Amino acid sequence: MRLNKNYKRTALTSAITLVIAGTMPAQAGLLGGLLGGDGSSAGDGSPSETSGNVGFFSNPFAEPTIQVDGAQVATSDRCIVDASGSLQCKPTAGTIAVLGDGRFLYLNALEGTENAELAVIAQFGEVSVNDQSRVMTLDGNDQASWVKPSPIDGGANPDGNDSTTLTGGLLDTANNTDINDGALFCADVVFLPDGRMMAVGGTDYYSEPGIDGLPVGVVELEGLKASRIFDPATNTWSQSGDMEFGRWYPSLVSLANNDIFVASGVTKLLKPVYPEDPLQSGRNVAQTETYDIENGTWTNNGSAAQRSLPLFPRMHLLPNGHVYYNAGGQAFNPFGQAYDQALWNIVGTYNPETKRWTDLAMPACHFALMSWACQS
Repeated sequence: MRLNKNYKRTALTSAITLVIAGTMPAQAGLLGGLLGGDGSSAGDGSPSETSGNVGFFSNPFAEPTIQVDGAQVATSDRCIVDASGSLQCKPTAGTIAVLGDGRFLYLNALEGTENAELAVIAQFGEVSVNDQSRVMTLDGNDQASWVKPSPIDGGANPDGNDSTTLTGGLLDTANNTDINDGALFCADVVFLPDGRMMAVGGTDYYSEPGIDGLPVGVVELEGLKASRIFDPATNTWSQSGDMEFGRWYPSLVSLANNDIFVASGVTKLLKPVYPEDPLQSGRNVAQTETYDIENGTWTNNGSAAQRSLPLFPRMHLLPNGHVYYNAGGQAFNPFGQAYDQALWNIVGTYNPETKRWTDLAMPACHFALMSWACQS
């Protein structure tokens, strides 16, 4: 099962709406035409009669409590101000996974955004906190109940992250707090054969440049090396082996032998400069790694397994056990590009046995240098 990778927090709400199959009359406009109406009113805002199994939405529902100052507060509000003056809010389903028993595990995204009063770029390195997770259960009448996993934030880096700062700590806030060093935001997720779920990568927030004690700076989102596993049987998170490279927006593929292949991601999103490895600066992580499911450790696949890829590269396991990359992904680094972005347009396959990539072709339509181009 592939999971929803839409991590954009589009609204400050934890409401969840179900789509239920059924029959109902009338929808409006273009949607009504698509769902079975005559389409004559498409686009004008007037109703268009429909019939048949078109589905309908239930009423929204939301988690009934917020954790504030160590206590569970029952409220219909989305956020409550805590003793420090910060907003504490119900987590949203930034990433959601359907567990094998019908429950839903979801992870928040961009936790703390609501506390940025001036600008996210200037303040988020200071106001961000680790994202929360929840397990939601629906009964036979679609009534929802929630369980808070332990720990609710996935538990990565409780003592802080070993950030790769540019200024060596002189003008950064990387070590001023450990409440935003292990965020689940921008981790990729994959199911293991035994039904557990693994989340790989994530975000360490800080300001660089920034000064301790000042609420503003220039935010940095650093990719994490962490891999953590959620066990549905106990509703608990545990930590597994760390990767060699921090990754923000990587992609995972389950291999034929059940090991996990990881590619791409970026270690520093906004300022990807690495003095110790200048050739890696200004681009995504080219090195790939493989997770040994028996030992819980990651191994660098070597130089022949390196490949320049976009963030969240679209990769799939082929019947022959190779990994297929379809020349798609998310271009968002830095400012939507990397210095070697043209290489992203080449379709290729990775052979886990030889640990080598093979280039196949350029797709008929491809994304090149921030514009679409199609071959005749």
